[in-house]
Amino acid sequence: MQPMESVWLERVHRLTARGSHRPSLAALSYLHAYYSDAHRGIERRKDLGALLLVPARTPSLDADADEFGLCWSDLGGGYWELTGGRFRLWVAEIDVVAESEDDDLLRLFGHSRERTQEARRFWAEQVGTKEAMMAAQDLEGYDEVVQKFLDLIPPKLRVAGLTPEQVLGAFAPEQRLAGLAPEQRLAGLAPEQVLRVFSLEQILLALPDDELRKVPEEYLATFPEPTREAIRKRIGR
Repeated sequence: MQPMESVWLERVHRLTARGSHRPSLAALSYLHAYYSDAHRGIERRKDLGALLLVPARTPSLDADADEFGLCWSDLGGGYWELTGGRFRLWVAEIDVVAESEDDDLLRLFGHSRERTQEARRFWAEQVGTKEAMMAAQDLEGYDEVVQKFLDLIPPKLRVAGLTPEQVLGAFAPEQRLAGLAPEQRLAGLAPEQVLRVFSLEQILLALPDDELRKVPEEYLATFPEPTREAIRKRIGR
């Protein structure tokens, strides 16, 4: 009897949709296809097993297991066996395994933060290679892993080599202006450019009370009633 052949069902593009953070047993379809391929030379289903790597066991994953008629068997330390299917299937919860085995490299691919310089250096070396980056971009959860790495880098280093336009282009207009004093927001603009964005009602209501009292009554009468009412409350007429 030949040794059991293991198929590692990692969270890759061909098995689950990239960008989805919902662990799924849809990858079982790949396992069935793998077995059905006559060129594989696998004669018995029990000679084929699979390991599914997920950050953590989730309700959606439990629902998938129920749908496939599978039962969870706790092997301890973050490892599970799903029984009741046509093939042997194991699940490893990255978060739990990383903690129980104190595996800092494994933490890079879960929700926990790495603790050692070695793990950070490993990830930096992977990100630093063009080939690794091209392959990594196809991985589900790629953005989340990259964000974890960026959290380790000081803000000044993150934007090094970028032009101000490139940096600001990542933010919405209101985010760019947040924290700026009014005079900083208007710096470089002519008065007519500033006033152009406001209606006459807004400009009028922005006047100090003393200036409002100087506005002729007949001119105020040309404005809508809500505007006149707001003025009456301020200056008494």
